[in-house]
Amino acid sequence: MSLLRYIRKMQQLDGFIKRKSTGNQLSFAEKTGMSKSMLNEYLKEMKELGFPIKYCRKRNSYFYERDGCLVKSLFEMKTDKADLNKIQE
Repeated sequence: MSLLRYIRKMQQLDGFIKRKSTGNQLSFAEKTGMSKSMLNEYLKEMKELGFPIKYCRKRNSYFYERDGCLVKSLFEMKTDKADLNKIQE
């Protein structure tokens, strides 16, 4: 799997988790077009990367234990003074 496809799949999972609309493991896998085992692999890797993913049995959904967000880009461009001046104008 290409890195770009992998990141896009993580973004998809992140969106469901943020909305707390994953459902149980089987439902979550179906919503994302994945097998349960593949979903487990992604969730495991996301946890290893520091995503505070938990499961609530009462709500029957995965959620983030702490607020945060998935970074949008692997390359962050620096902002110089000229760029800041344009923004402030």
